[in-house]
Order: sequence, then structure tokens, then C-alpha cells
Amino acid sequence: MIDYHLHTSFSKDCSTGIMDVCDAAKKAQLKYIAITDHIDVYHNPELVAWDINDVHSPTGYINSIKMAQEKYPEIDITFGLETGYTESGYDMVANKVKDINPDFVIGSVHFVDGLDLYYEEYYQDKTKEQAYNRYLEHVYKSIEPLSKYAQIIGHIGYVCKAFELPYENVNMKYSEYSIVLDDILECIIENNMGIEINTSGLLSRAKTTIPDYDVILRYRKLGGEILTVGSDAHVPENVGSNVGFAFELARNAGFKYITTYKNKEPLFIHI
Repeated sequence: MIDYHLHTSFSKDCSTGIMDVCDAAKKAQLKYIAITDHIDVYHNPELVAWDINDVHSPTGYINSIKMAQEKYPEIDITFGLETGYTESGYDMVANKVKDINPDFVIGSVHFVDGLDLYYEEYYQDKTKEQAYNRYLEHVYKSIEPLSKYAQIIGHIGYVCKAFELPYENVNMKYSEYSIVLDDILECIIENNMGIEINTSGLLSRAKTTIPDYDVILRYRKLGGEILTVGSDAHVPENVGSNVGFAFELARNAGFKYITTYKNKEPLFIHI
């Protein structure tokens, strides 16, 4: 019933119109969705990957979400963003988020050391342990700055679904990265943020949610309560994909609620 991570053609890596996403959500019988198009800044602040059409006035995005809310009153459509964290681009993104003033923001890490984590270049000349630990260190570093405007940290373990990973086993298990993952999860809780169960990993070589169940379970044991569920869909056929499975994982880990947002305030939906 909930998919809180959806992309439309306002994101550079998606060509699906917002109404097509909402049609797919209606067919999937979703009751709560969040449109969370990208704002990313590369390691060089001059190279702005600003995906909401006009860097100075993203009114098209805002108006499109309002139109969708009017057209689909049976769906609770949240106005969201997914922001990518880089240290050099942080201020630029934070200022844009303030200008846009969405109801909900996912704070994610897509770039490390100036390289896009989705592509092979980042992983060249690195062991899996080196590549994954460096990514997790960057996630940890991002939490406190992102807590100024974001409500959750997105897809912890994003590296698992990278395109053409050069490792035989791509999964990120809690037991292998427990020290840094504990630091991340504890910092998220201390900053009154949450995590998401991102189901897109089930469609990748990882064949797991991101993060994997063992990380979700550990988050709950540490006292984590804020949890969203999202497909990270970039095409209509993936809208709502495997969210039911994510609900089962949440229940098995001890969660009684999935979180939605209005005006940046959490609303807890009983599961």
C-alpha cells in the first residue's frame, strides 16, 4: 500500500511522466506514494546534476505534483526529493531544498571520491572490502549534514546494485561490515532520522533489499523506529515492486509501523 521512493521524467535517469507513475501506482493499489526526484551535485560544484528542469525555478516539478494530487485524490501523494550528498555540493543542494520546501527528503550517497557508484570506474583497482568500506564511510559522514533537511538515509548498501560490479559476491552482509554499519545506524537514530527498505536491489544481482534483512534487523535492535519502504522505480512496471515483501521483512524484524510524511513530520501507518 506504500511506495515512498519513486522517480519521474524530472529525474535525469528516468523518462516516465509523473501521471504514468501515478497510473501505475493506482493499478498497483497503492494508497501512499512519494515522488522523490533527484537533486545531485558532482564532486565539482560547477557540474550540477540538477534534475528538476530549471536550476533556478523548479516550478514545473512542483506544479506537476500538485496536478497529480488533484487528478488522483484516492492516492496520498507526497511531494518529495532525493538528494545526493557530496561535501563540496552540500550547501548548493541544501539551499535548493530550502527553496523548494518539500514534505519529505531522502538523503542518499551516489558519488564517492568524484566517481559515480553505479558504474565500474569506482570499483577498479579496489577489493570489494575497500570499495564498500569507503562507500560506508561516506554514508556515515553524510548523516549529520543531511539531518539538517532530510528525514531518512536512502538505500544503505547502494553499491550492491551497481552496474557490472567486478565481484563474484556483491552482497553487503551486516556481519562483514558490522562496525561501520553500527556507527551509521546509531548516528541515524541519534539524529532522529530513519532508513528505508529499498526493494530495487531485488531486481539486481544482489537479489536482496537494500539494506539486506540483517541490517534492518540490527537497526530495530538498536532502537530504530522510522522506516520507509520504496521501490526506487524508474519505469512504470516497477512501481510498487516487492513492497509487500518489504512489509513482511519489516514485520519479521519487529516493526509495527511504516512511516509516511507530511510537512516533514512522520506519520506512522500500522502494518
